[in-house]
Amino acid sequence: MLSRATTSSTGTITEQVLVYLRISEDRTGEEAGVERQRDDCLSLCARLGLDVAEPDVFLDNDTSAYLDKKRPDFARMLARIKLGEPSPVLCRSYAGASTGCDGVSRSA
Repeated sequence: MLSRATTSSTGTITEQVLVYLRISEDRTGEEAGVERQRDDCLSLCARLGLDVAEPDVFLDNDTSAYLDKKRPDFARMLARIKLGEPSPVLCRSYAGASTGCDGVSRSA
């Protein structure tokens, strides 16, 4: 889980964040692009004091978001959000996560 503990007058609140990684084309199959994205996102999380757990990182490698292509991890992430799970999403590029978000609230 990506989370940061903060304090309030009633105790500790844990802020949870989801991470989405995607690259449209991976010609080598080595996942180098999404690994760079992972490194960037996790570095930012470390600077912000967020802890990282693998179930909160969603990855669709070599997967275009256009023409209604299936993105299995994106669909899993949206399903969690729609169930009321934490909705802040961290991705290296807004375009990487925004395509296909119809019906899901977007905020900066």
